[in-house]
Amino acid sequence: MTVTVQVPEQLAAQLSKGSDEARSLQFLEALALQRFAEGGLTTKQVGEALGLSFHEASRFLRDHNAPPDVTAEEHLRQMMDLDEMVTA
Repeated sequence: MTVTVQVPEQLAAQLSKGSDEARSLQFLEALALQRFAEGGLTTKQVGEALGLSFHEASRFLRDHNAPPDVTAEEHLRQMMDLDEMVTA
């Protein structure tokens, strides 16, 4: 899905000077971090959204001061996902 966003000049000046792709990634990362903080995404979902493995997503969240608050249910799901990967 493509989304077009009007960005105020003050905010635009703070964005990466890189390519459009780099700026798009910045927005996607910010959205994923916000949704994670709101409880709308799990670590696994953040990884899927950003094209990262579970461990890379965990590191991404930790690096952005958003350590995962893993519930017992999420831990169980993660263990089941790991078991599926090992037995596949």
